[in-house]
Amino acid sequence: MSYEGVTQTGIDYVIEGISSVAERFNPTITQLTVGWDSFQGGVGVQNYLGIILWDHVKSDRDLITGDICAFRYSELGLVECLKAAELNISIGLYPGLSAYAQSATRTHNGFLIMTAALNVNELPNNLTTAVLYDPRKVMVHEYFHAYQQSHVIDLAQKPSNEISEYGPIWFIEGSAEYVSVLISGQKYWKPFETIMRFYQRRIDETLTGFPQLSLENIETHDQKRLLSGEPYEIEMMYYWSAWAVAHAINLSSYHSVLYAYWEDLSVYGPTIAWERNIGMTFEEFYDSFAEFWALDSPTKWFKIAWQINAM
Repeated sequence: MSYEGVTQTGIDYVIEGISSVAERFNPTITQLTVGWDSFQGGVGVQNYLGIILWDHVKSDRDLITGDICAFRYSELGLVECLKAAELNISIGLYPGLSAYAQSATRTHNGFLIMTAALNVNELPNNLTTAVLYDPRKVMVHEYFHAYQQSHVIDLAQKPSNEISEYGPIWFIEGSAEYVSVLISGQKYWKPFETIMRFYQRRIDETLTGFPQLSLENIETHDQKRLLSGEPYEIEMMYYWSAWAVAHAINLSSYHSVLYAYWEDLSVYGPTIAWERNIGMTFEEFYDSFAEFWALDSPTKWFKIAWQINAM
């Protein structure tokens, strides 16, 4: 759904990004079928993904709120529905947030991606903003979150001080970011090597100033909140996490990290699903990744360079 202020060019970029990832990552009907009372007969397929493209200034907020309400919150009464939709808009106004995804749950009937016109109407013109805000890459990242969410929509949420039902926060964000970087390279939007080496440089600069940081600092939602606003938030949450996913693929395979792990979640939970597919515990992986990151820069790149051609 697009609104005033979004150009046809912006819409085309979003479609290009979504199409490039959806052709590779699609949940099955079985994964999307849930036994929820909100469905007539108690069973339904939670297969709606709504994408909202809007302009913070020009778009009609009431129209957007009504559309989100009708699409996503059909189970709620009018007042609660509009309040929930307004919250979706408010989250989209968060400074520096280019886009976000939310999953389907028992209280509503659809996955949601929201992004603003300023993020999609044109391509960024320098490396830093291209890495962060290329609309096609952003859409890949957010779609992959929806793909992740489709594997846990019928699972109970874990406490915020524990590793979530998805797995560690660094892996949730890192796998979405990794896939967006990989597809960017394979679709010739921006070279895989250019982005990963850029991430590597930024991580090394960050670790020079904050050598105490590790993946263990971004396992839980509580830790994610503590990380918010820190000068190293982006480097840790996205750049280092993407490199960690690349390392996990080196230890196992594309299929194990990007497909089988997510398929195993509902049966085994994140800890055992990780061990089944990566071949070690999270703690063992952290040690392995620390050894990997201690390598010199050319060697680190050499070890993952093959991945651009493997999926």
